[in-house]
Amino acid sequence: INKANLLGHSMSGNDITEFAIDFPGRVNKLIYLEAGYDLSEEAFKTMLTTIPKSPFPDSTDLSSLNAYRKWLHGFWFPDIEWSPTLEANLQASIHINPDNSVTTVPNDNISKMVFEAAMNYHREYEKVQAPSLVIFTRPFFYPPNQEEEVIRSYEKMEKDIVEPWRLHSMDRIRKELKGADIKIMPSGSHVSFIFRSRDPLLEVINSFLQK
Repeated sequence: INKANLLGHSMSGNDITEFAIDFPGRVNKLIYLEAGYDLSEEAFKTMLTTIPKSPFPDSTDLSSLNAYRKWLHGFWFPDIEWSPTLEANLQASIHINPDNSVTTVPNDNISKMVFEAAMNYHREYEKVQAPSLVIFTRPFFYPPNQEEEVIRSYEKMEKDIVEPWRLHSMDRIRKELKGADIKIMPSGSHVSFIFRSRDPLLEVINSFLQK
């Protein structure tokens, strides 16, 4: 493959940015799939310290397959029904231990190291030459349950922290990423939008690649 289109979701936006900078002649187009956030910015750290529950499962969540499934569904996909696709993804990303507890693959220590590395990478968009499609959605998270206090805390985090960071990220992309095309999906969270906005997502990606 002499020249490729690169797509990155979430923190993988770092990888496609760096590849496009280091090997501009090998990149045709870039697609940032909810990956238009620079995780080195203070807003991301603030969000992590504000969110009611850690993005990493605790020992109770890892005590069994059912417990882990419940955590994964509740934290990342509370706005959609559990499906064979989600189950397949779950099964491919865990190891079940002899005591029936779960170890994630990669394990949490490695995941945290990757997370920390992503938070230390500052994107230099102005060095990217490839045309880019940058896809956002909102909100970033959906509440894991319908308790009023939980809903209020997530809505407040979205309003006070995430939405200003999202708007700042879009503004920075417009200024620094040459000719970037920004699209906002109609529904779904940081991860669930690939299910809830499937058709419009495919439409904007196909349109971008065919230009």
